[in-house]
Amino acid sequence: MNSTGTVIGKGICIRGEISGSEDFFLDGMVEGNIALADKRLTVGANGLVQADIVAGDLSVFGRVEGSVRVSARAELKRNAAFIGDITAARLSVEDDATLQGYVDLTGTEGAEKLSAKAEMPEAVEPQYQQAV
Repeated sequence: MNSTGTVIGKGICIRGEISGSEDFFLDGMVEGNIALADKRLTVGANGLVQADIVAGDLSVFGRVEGSVRVSARAELKRNAAFIGDITAARLSVEDDATLQGYVDLTGTEGAEKLSAKAEMPEAVEPQYQQAV
């Protein structure tokens, strides 16, 4: 057994469903669904994923299009592109990464931030007086 998990190279294209119980490094293309019970999915710089993803952790160096549910941390690395919805406990977006979609932070830190934002009063228009 490979201690680093499964590796799919940049010349490989998979259409269908992928499920597993070990870490997965993908530098090729996947169209379909990916389910990794509490494991890490890493999308390499050459990787293109057009799929719904469920994983423990997600690191994206390439491109992901789809709906993502991550139980721990999602990371969009430099030059990564993500289009879709992310539900995660934590999200990290590096400079020059692209994120288009809806983000739902469900973890303790995320829930506290969302609660604090919801409790903030609405912005009040500043009142200006004209000098006479």
